[in-house]
Amino acid sequence: MKFGKLQDIKQVDFSLPQDSAKNTKLLTSNLLERQKPEIYVGAPTWGNKNWINKIYPLRTPPANFLKHYVLHFNTVEVSSFHYSLPAVETIQKWYNTAGPDFRFCPKFHQVISHKYQLYKCLDWVVKFYDAINLFENKLGMPFLQLSPYFSPQKMDVLELFFQKLPTHIPIALELRHPDWFREGYKEKMLQLLEQHKVTAVITDTAGRRDVCHLRLTTPHAFIRFVGNDLHPTDYARLDVWVVQLQKWINEGLQSLYFFIHSPEETHCPELIAHFIENLNKTCHLDVKSPRFIPQSTQGTLF
Repeated sequence: MKFGKLQDIKQVDFSLPQDSAKNTKLLTSNLLERQKPEIYVGAPTWGNKNWINKIYPLRTPPANFLKHYVLHFNTVEVSSFHYSLPAVETIQKWYNTAGPDFRFCPKFHQVISHKYQLYKCLDWVVKFYDAINLFENKLGMPFLQLSPYFSPQKMDVLELFFQKLPTHIPIALELRHPDWFREGYKEKMLQLLEQHKVTAVITDTAGRRDVCHLRLTTPHAFIRFVGNDLHPTDYARLDVWVVQLQKWINEGLQSLYFFIHSPEETHCPELIAHFIENLNKTCHLDVKSPRFIPQSTQGTLF
């Protein structure tokens, strides 16, 4: 993910904002109905050739990447939906490749989010939902990432869009225009999402600390974390997230989708492994973690 990427992160304050009291109220209101939370942690793609001989066997062809990905992770962002809706046969193949506990999280098509910016695009919404319904029980939380030019001046368009969306599939919304996070708009936007039971995406990236707002609008969390090539701050930030998530889980969080990005996505497995190890230990969970292929080392005579 290039959004919020900085060449120099030395001066970045990566501290998380203070947790909102509204989060506690929202989560504890569901505590009596609470079951074990569903925790999904994964990467933004399965098609990374740099994972060959890291978590994918040597000479793994791209056609088999998903087959190996699902052995290590229990969810994935499916950004291909943003550019072109896959054929029915392709989605069915993906469905058959993944196990029953795996979840696909498709990204809304760009015609909906960017070209028409939610206006007069219901035919495309129908096409998108027809496609994602093919995932059946393996459908996770689809997410709608709006154009960085979609400002609060279009809040009425956003509300109308929510009113016309099918309600049987919960979605997450990612906003990028900075005005959404300014005083006067932020709380109105969050209240709108809460009213329509839309999960607010939380994005933790170096160059846009405003989008790491730490405000839940449903008893579900959808977090996109962007690392910096295994910089020491990557690990420290993930450890802080574990502490925050432990609090939310104890208060009644029902599900978590946590996606870890890195430049070119090369180092996602390392960061995910660190995060899951700490999360499992701290929160007494048993989330699937990537298993790395042992690397041979050249011996020496002495």
